Amino acid sequence: MRVLVILVIVLALVAGAFLARTNPGTPEFRDFVKERVEKRLGAELGTDRVGRIVTAFGTDVAGAIAARAARRTDYMLFSLYRVDLGADGRPEDEWRFVGIAGSFFELSRPEILQ
Repeated sequence: MRVLVILVIVLALVAGAFLARTNPGTPEFRDFVKERVEKRLGAELGTDRVGRIVTAFGTDVAGAIAARAARRTDYMLFSLYRVDLGADGRPEDEWRFVGIAGSFFELSRPEILQ
């Protein structure tokens, strides 16, 4: 029984260290937003020359805006990101993501995007 308890504690420490080490920061969030916008704009604008130019410009702008507008709450093992699209503090205008283990997952989407 004692060995099992020690094993569980060691596994919990290893998992915690892994999550803390892979907790994504603001630069990773900016890159995530850029990739997401690039996919969306690329699908809507196409792959012709003008579409690629607009997509490239749009991804840079979106990444810069998201990095500045995002509010990160760091919980050491993961982070929560909130982007207030309405800039008025209303929860229904916020886009929320969790960053964990080097990845981002959407938690909620603003009403204006649904």
